[in-house]
Amino acid sequence: MTEIDVHGETIMFQGGSAYARYWTLTFEELREQILASGLITRALWKETMALFDNPSFWTWQNSFVATSARKPAT
Repeated sequence: MTEIDVHGETIMFQGGSAYARYWTLTFEELREQILASGLITRALWKETMALFDNPSFWTWQNSFVATSARKPAT
């Protein structure tokens, strides 16, 4: 392979940011389904939601990596 290229992105955000607001709205919309799953408690739910408003809180969403290359001419 030749002309190999790799590009990565990690989405980091701070509590109180527009991205945190997006996640707040998303989780609020799904609240009942998430709590009904039994995987988290209401107390944990409240703690998590408070972090989205806390400017001292930083977290990351996902990391994406894309690669590309060319096969050499034969």
